[in-house]
Amino acid sequence: NDEASARNTFEAFQAAGHEGILLRGDATCEEDVATMTAEIAERLGPVDVAVVNATPDQPQRPIEEYDWAFYQSMLDFFVKSPFLLTRAVL
Repeated sequence: NDEASARNTFEAFQAAGHEGILLRGDATCEEDVATMTAEIAERLGPVDVAVVNATPDQPQRPIEEYDWAFYQSMLDFFVKSPFLLTRAVL
């Protein structure tokens, strides 16, 4: 979520001779996933391999300090986003 870090990492990726594109979107949002995968297909062709590894911060706290919204966000990242991303590239 840090644009400067993403750009620096992508520039190093390109400098190493790799091809790709840099996109920003929410992997838990069906519309964002559809937009990103359509742009990937348009600019780079069909996806042959998907590495589905979006993940949020995972703070270490006592369980009584968490609420359901936190657990819902974990479900969205670890269950919903892999489903949406995988389905979008099939």
